[in-house]
Parts: sequence; C-alpha cells; structure tokens
Amino acid sequence: MAKSSIYFSSNTNEAIIAEICNTMEMQQTEDLGCYLGVPTINRRVTKAMFHYVLARFEQRLVGWKSKCLSLAGRITMIKSTITAIAAYVMQLVRLPMLVCDYLDKQVRRFLCGGGNCSGKEMTFGRLGHSH
Repeated sequence: MAKSSIYFSSNTNEAIIAEICNTMEMQQTEDLGCYLGVPTINRRVTKAMFHYVLARFEQRLVGWKSKCLSLAGRITMIKSTITAIAAYVMQLVRLPMLVCDYLDKQVRRFLCGGGNCSGKEMTFGRLGHSH
C-alpha cells in the first residue's frame, strides 16, 4: 500500500500510532493534501491556508482592465467568474472573516474602476454571508 497513508489526531498516543502503522503497513502523514483543488483542513483554519484563493482572485482582476469596462460589464465579470472562485471553496470549507473581507475589498475596488468611487456610496452583501 505505497499510495496509502494514515492521519492521526494530535491526541493519539505514539505507541498506538506505531502499532497501527506497523499492523496496517502504512506510513503516518501530517498533511492530507488537496481534494478537488481545495486543501483538506485538519488543523486550525488560518488566512494563510487560503493564499491560493486570494492569488487566483487577484490574477483574474489584474487580467481585466476595469477602466475599459462599463459598470454593467464589471458587474457581469464579478458575478460570472470572480465570485465563483470563492463560492467553490466555500462549498467545502468556511473561509475566515479576514479572507472574506479582503475579497470584498478587491471586488469593490474593481467595481469602482480601480480607484475610489468618486463619492458614490457602494453597498452590497458581503461575500459568504447571508442576510
């Protein structure tokens, strides 16, 4: 079973871990890896775990010239692709508030054309939160 490995809780006794690993002829792992592109989380959730989501989000925004798109075009881009990146991950795990706040800030900045909203008040629901 070279492809198989086993994960134990931090509360598990070392002697029990060794016995199970020897009996099952498997190696212990500390990281469960990714499933469908999302890391399987087996410890406390932190902002750093979702760096790849933030990077993909920013890559999409940088690829579009928000100043060249109309407001309707920017809204369409946000709804069709940007929020889908975060929604996919949120189906599997709960994002930390810091990550949601950062993504909201990036969406607002893109929606405003990259700068400030020239005095216009922009309000909309927060990403990942229901009202």
